[in-house]
Amino acid sequence: MRVGAVYRKGQVITPDGETLIQARDRVILFAVANRVRVVEQMFRVSLEFF
Repeated sequence: MRVGAVYRKGQVITPDGETLIQARDRVILFAVANRVRVVEQMFRVSLEFF
């Protein structure tokens, strides 16, 4: 999986090794098809979050 871009407050950020994903960011990801489920699990919000 690769993070291609982060869209934050009207700006597109090209991520580097120091970029942190923040609440309300929109993230463009690149992943091979058989890894999509793993990516979905990474961004899932569980009940423990609340």
